[in-house]
Amino acid sequence: MNEVRAMEGKKPLTKSLVHEVLVGIPGIRPLFSPEGHACVIFKNLDDDFFFTVTMTLDGLFDDVLVFMASLENPPHLSEETALRLANRWNVERRWPRVWVRKGKIWADYHLPLPTEVEPEVLHVLFVHLFQSLVQFSEWLAENSEPSSPIVMA
Repeated sequence: MNEVRAMEGKKPLTKSLVHEVLVGIPGIRPLFSPEGHACVIFKNLDDDFFFTVTMTLDGLFDDVLVFMASLENPPHLSEETALRLANRWNVERRWPRVWVRKGKIWADYHLPLPTEVEPEVLHVLFVHLFQSLVQFSEWLAENSEPSSPIVMA
């Protein structure tokens, strides 16, 4: 379903709604845990990187969308270089937030949402979140090459 869906009206923000929306995004094949958490293996076709992406609802009223991605095959970088690249990304772009822990590169969003949302708004949001991983992946491929200067921000 490539076209924008007709307005369906607001629905309660639930893990079931997240499931419904994710399975409707072309090219995305989510897996779901028994608790309703979603997981997607996501790869940008233009480079060699791929991410494990988890999505769930958190917060007191399950009204915070948590979208976390770990880069599974990071370029061979020292931890210091990875930290500098993450800092540089955060200064220049900031979305998604990127950090390094134990040599692994992570990206995340924590987005508070209303307790009722229109499914098509959630659909557009997910498309943008995945697109931001593509942008980060392309940026990282370009900036992690040995000839790329590392600039401290």
